[in-house]
Amino acid sequence: MDPNSLFSEVNQPSVERWANFKFVALLSLTGLLSGLVTSALRYPSGLHGGYALGGVFGAFMGIALALSEMSWGVWKAVLLPVPTAIAYYISIMVAGVVEIYFPWKIWSTGELTPPEPVALFAGGFVGGFLVLGVVSMLIQSIPVHPRVGIETVVIKALAWSLMGGILGVIGWMLGPSLGMIIWSGIHGFGLTAPTETFQNALSETSHQFSLFVVWQTGMALVLSIMLLPLKTKSREGNSN
Repeated sequence: MDPNSLFSEVNQPSVERWANFKFVALLSLTGLLSGLVTSALRYPSGLHGGYALGGVFGAFMGIALALSEMSWGVWKAVLLPVPTAIAYYISIMVAGVVEIYFPWKIWSTGELTPPEPVALFAGGFVGGFLVLGVVSMLIQSIPVHPRVGIETVVIKALAWSLMGGILGVIGWMLGPSLGMIIWSGIHGFGLTAPTETFQNALSETSHQFSLFVVWQTGMALVLSIMLLPLKTKSREGNSN
């Protein structure tokens, strides 16, 4: 037996683990960067343009998948921001509907109250399902990747979307801590409203900032874990 071949086989698991780690780290760090950029664009995008902020996550994920050697075409990277922007808009609408019709909600006139955790969970869950479902379907259109049934795609997306709901709740709750750290950095670059003070930012802005960063980083991690088996099989096929 060729000693070089034997050495290669012995080190194959280490190579696989390192490749998987790089893939997970790439998507997770890209999600973190996407969350920070989304936060920085919140005020400059304006009231109506803010609904398109979800496209930032799609753009960053499209680039990361293109760089991860998954045969992810350029057109998919260009296309992905559209469904993620739509998913962001729908998740906001879903969270709003759940908040309005929440049976135990006590409305007080003239007073803003924080959203209920169930509304945040619903919005995060729906947004996560739409993003994971769209990416899974785009991956399935790549010839080198193994085919799975639509039922399998839906079930996996639904299961992993539970993390999207949990991340939505956690992200909002971290507003006074993580959110204010992000706000301070963005404020230093002049990308917040000129009249917004530290005290004002504690009300809603900080919660949105932490939500953007936590949800996008977490869902990028979830996406990498969900796609890991496909990437491994694709890599094995290319090697063969």
